[in-house]
Amino acid sequence: NLYYFSWFGLITSVWVLSSYLQTAFYIDLPREMRSRGARIQSWSILLATGVVVCFSSLSIYNKSCAFNGGSDASFCRRTKFGIGLGGACGLLALYVLAIKLITRKNFLIAESFFSVCLIVTNCVGVAYITGELGPGAALGNLYYFSWASFGVSLVLGASCYEDYQNFKAGLYERDDEDDVQLSAVEVVGTDVQVEDLDDI
Repeated sequence: NLYYFSWFGLITSVWVLSSYLQTAFYIDLPREMRSRGARIQSWSILLATGVVVCFSSLSIYNKSCAFNGGSDASFCRRTKFGIGLGGACGLLALYVLAIKLITRKNFLIAESFFSVCLIVTNCVGVAYITGELGPGAALGNLYYFSWASFGVSLVLGASCYEDYQNFKAGLYERDDEDDVQLSAVEVVGTDVQVEDLDDI
């Protein structure tokens, strides 16, 4: 109960702060984040989950591996992998957020590539970290946030794919409009020629 209600209290505090800012200062944080670019919220969540995975793995490593020479080598390798994976996800999310907030541009190709890499690495991470011999086998921060990172990666990948489909559909519509305009020009040109012949 203490574990779950501690996280519930943190989430509630953030929600209350966001509601207060919106009421008192007319600052709508979710809307502001969406206006800065697509997938800002997802990248922000990935940043948070990556940091938790990294520091949870680091805490486990310090307790079980750093000062305990008799620890299982496989367990320590998995813990090191968790540190690296969480740190990499956090740094990548921070990098993408910085670019989006500074330039306010969408880099669909780069984001798609990053999303695929995140899906693959987090899929491996979930199996490697939360497996029976991994440091995240027991229910806790490392277990939940490893799965959360994998889930956010899937959301990012799905969002990038949806944007790609919309972009491709827009190109097709533009090509169809160009074809219609070209056909109209040809018809007008034909009518003009016919009228000229009638005049003669």
